[in-house]
Amino acid sequence: MLNKTFEGTTFNGAAWFDPLKRKIYGGHAGTYTAGILTDVSTIEAKNVLAELLGLRNPVYALDATVTNIATPNLLLHLDTDTIGDANEDVGYLEESEIDADAFSRAEVECILNEYHIVVEDRAAMKASHDILGLKIRNASNKIQKARNGQIKTVLEAGTSYGSTEEWDDMTTGVSDHNPINNIGGAIKTVNDSGYPANFMATNPLNWNMFLMNTHIAPMVQAGILNVAGGPTVVIPGYPTVNVLLDSQITNGKAIIGSSEGVFLAMGPTESVRYRHELKRYTGFIIRQYVKPKIAVSGAVRVLTVT
Repeated sequence: MLNKTFEGTTFNGAAWFDPLKRKIYGGHAGTYTAGILTDVSTIEAKNVLAELLGLRNPVYALDATVTNIATPNLLLHLDTDTIGDANEDVGYLEESEIDADAFSRAEVECILNEYHIVVEDRAAMKASHDILGLKIRNASNKIQKARNGQIKTVLEAGTSYGSTEEWDDMTTGVSDHNPINNIGGAIKTVNDSGYPANFMATNPLNWNMFLMNTHIAPMVQAGILNVAGGPTVVIPGYPTVNVLLDSQITNGKAIIGSSEGVFLAMGPTESVRYRHELKRYTGFIIRQYVKPKIAVSGAVRVLTVT
């Protein structure tokens, strides 16, 4: 790859991930470099990108609430179909009614999340460890946090369900509300929309309130609700609904939904290495193009729990 210099800045290495082909290529997003890469800076950029896509130290849970759709050209045309019911018990020689499907199209354009890191030469020389390397290894968390927050914003904009029922309110030692009532109702509403509910996302503080609710605590004690068996917890009575705990969910919210009705347009992810000689620093720019979207309004319901 040829180096490009502008006002003292040399862009001397780039790589990008094509979400459709699921391969890493040398060069900037949209270009395909054939053959063996021999440029050290480009190889380094590819290694950084591979590490980024590995999502080191993942601490955000909301990727599990969406279905990824590869969008290498940044623009996604999302078609949805309102499907009618089947004709039942059709008699001999009777003509069944034609199902008039209703199609709708939404256009989704990816937005850019970018993380920019630099290390000045003197700081790198005086450090007892690889400052730039440490920052690069932390980059995946920064990109993941941005994407996770955007998914959270979309989910919380979903349709509210029911009235406010505080999970932690008590009267004479007994919880005023049983969380399962609204949770079960929201699950039914999502299922009735044609999309099977498969997650409940909430803040860890609200999950603590749920576990201490006097209608729920006996289930924990009896082992009906197993909160220590592994990373995945399911709602009692609803084995297909996984509980996702994420600190970015607004305190007081619990979101019931189906990942089949929430999409994440996933564009390219790119890593660019550059050198600014006039200001004596080395930098990396790591960028990702994404956009979450609720495709069907019935696929998400938002509970207010405090």
